[in-house]
Amino acid sequence: MPVYRDITRSVMSTNEYKLAVVRASTPPTSFFRKGKAMNWLPRKNVLVPVDFSTDSRVALQTAREMIQDPANVYVIHVLPVMEVTDPGVIWDTIDDMSRREHAEAALAEEMRRQGVDEAVHVVVRFGDPGHEIVAYAEEIEAGLIVVSSHGRTGFRHLLLGSVAERVVRLAHCPVLVLKQKK
Repeated sequence: MPVYRDITRSVMSTNEYKLAVVRASTPPTSFFRKGKAMNWLPRKNVLVPVDFSTDSRVALQTAREMIQDPANVYVIHVLPVMEVTDPGVIWDTIDDMSRREHAEAALAEEMRRQGVDEAVHVVVRFGDPGHEIVAYAEEIEAGLIVVSSHGRTGFRHLLLGSVAERVVRLAHCPVLVLKQKK
């Protein structure tokens, strides 16, 4: 099977979201019909980064539609590392353990609210979101990463950067980027 090293762009539009495979190391074998994603990864793990936004909820729903077994869906939430100058560190009112517990509880509640099967793997990590997502994808041997993009442009994009963009650049596997239409 030939390996394509160039950027592949396949786009499907729905009422609110635009789906795009923006990077693929092998040609995608999926087709989108009438707004539904065909199940094309029956045995591969799919990773979905969650930041509690509406866009990331859509990414999780899309991943669940693409795969048969919920045990092959992995969810990650990445918290920033606390700096020694953060007030919570200075006054010793918050630590990484309590932050992880709060994030895990919020993720569990979010998964219940969305009706996600308990077989879905949920993990909380600390660090740079782009790097942590890619590292976790390699650990679980993900066949696809489904990530939402907030669509920031201009100065906001320059200041905040783009997690989705970093994931696309660094990932070892195909990345499906979901961007809400404006």
